[in-house]
Amino acid sequence: MDWTATFLALAGARSPAPLDGENILGLLTHPAAPIRGRTLFWRKDHDGVVQKAARQGRWKYVRDGTTEHLFDLIADPGETDDVAHQHLDMVKKLRADVMRWETEVDRDPPLRRIL
Repeated sequence: MDWTATFLALAGARSPAPLDGENILGLLTHPAAPIRGRTLFWRKDHDGVVQKAARQGRWKYVRDGTTEHLFDLIADPGETDDVAHQHLDMVKKLRADVMRWETEVDRDPPLRRIL
C-alpha cells in the first residue's frame, strides 16, 4: 500500500521487503504534484454514504453517494470548481476505472491474502 511506503519514508526507514505501493508524500505536501503515470484510488464510508475517488494526473474524480464531481487540481487545487459537466468523457473514464479497481480489491480482500 502507498501508505506503508509513505510512513516508512516519513520515519526515514526502509522496508525489509519489497512493497506494492510507493511513497506519495509529495502528493500530500503538494496536492497538484503529478503522479508518475498511475491512478490512485480510495474509498471510505462516512455515516453510511460511501465516497469513492480516483486521482489521475491533474484530475480528481469523486463519487459521493450518487453525486459525481471532477476537479482539475492544476487549475483548482482547492477543489472548489466542479468541472464534471465540461469533461464528461473524463468522468466516464474515471468512473469505469474506479469500478474496475473495486472489483479487483473486493475479489482479494487483505485477510484472504494473509491466510
